[in-house]
Amino acid sequence: MDEVRDMAGGGQEGAASPVEAETRERVIAVIVKEGMLERDRLKPDATLSDLQIESIDVVQILMGLEDEFGVYIPVDGPLASVTRFGELVDVLAGIVSASAARPAR
Repeated sequence: MDEVRDMAGGGQEGAASPVEAETRERVIAVIVKEGMLERDRLKPDATLSDLQIESIDVVQILMGLEDEFGVYIPVDGPLASVTRFGELVDVLAGIVSASAARPAR
């Protein structure tokens, strides 16, 4: 559980700002809900295969994140090479943060 809390705080890259930590925590919460995962199984170095996260689960997670944050998250791009849970959180939190930082049109 501490490892997931550490990931929400920015993981090994150092301390995240409160906004970044909140974004990461919300991303993790959506992954847990949409992927129907037990939070205590989530370790940064766990593979998606170890967690039994299939491609359909990823689609459900992305749809949940799109609803939660009001952003579009493409399946290709940086997500295509993700194999570990920590990477998944990093990539998704980065996409959400970048989308929030863009000015509205």
